[in-house]
This record gives sequence, C-alpha cells and structure tokens, in this order.
Amino acid sequence: KKVAMLYCSAEANSKIQVAMAKKEAKKLGFETIDATVSESSEIRQVVESLKGKADAIYAPTDNLIAAG
Repeated sequence: KKVAMLYCSAEANSKIQVAMAKKEAKKLGFETIDATVSESSEIRQVVESLKGKADAIYAPTDNLIAAG
C-alpha cells in the first residue's frame, strides 16, 4: 500500500509532521510518496497526479493545504 504525503514544502511544521508520519507508515508496512506544493493553486493538480499512484493521502496540519 502507498500513502501520499501532501504538504507545503515551505512549512517547517509540516516537514516535521510528515517525517513522523513516514516513520509510522514504514512501521505499518506502507510505502510513502512525497506530494509537495508551494502555493494553493497547485493542490488540485498534485492530487490529480496521485490517481493510480497512492491508496491514501495524508495531509498534516498544514496551513496552505487547509486553506486550499
């Protein structure tokens, strides 16, 4: 199973949360895929690009993702 980590690459808090999530995902046998954005207008395109590549999407407490 693959989990996409959707987050803003400029948010330090998100990077920390994603690192923790990756560690836990690995323990559970999941492969992770980074799916980063730098502005809210990119979110839809990045999510669309994950079709067929990820079984789930994880979004941390990320201000940009929440706003988008």
